[in-house]
Amino acid sequence: MITTNICVSAESTVRSANSFTESWERYASTPNREGSLTYGFNTFAINEDYVWAQHDTEYHYAALFNGDGWHTGQGRAAGILSRVDVRHKGSSVTYYLYY
Repeated sequence: MITTNICVSAESTVRSANSFTESWERYASTPNREGSLTYGFNTFAINEDYVWAQHDTEYHYAALFNGDGWHTGQGRAAGILSRVDVRHKGSSVTYYLYY
């Protein structure tokens, strides 16, 4: 089972998950739909946590926090994808879009 909590402010979109037995992918967007977050867990090559973030009008970056600590993607200009793909660690992961 995947549990999801969301906290949205003017500068971030946050999602959490704690199910890592099978591959899955979810999507979220900012309230005004200008920013989007694709996040999930993949078992294809390695057990991998990932988050991809994009914002249509703001400088932004993707980040995630897992059992191995913080991982952040490159800061990107509006319209360009920022991503983080790392080996899964721990029992809970939180995914972020900062803008």
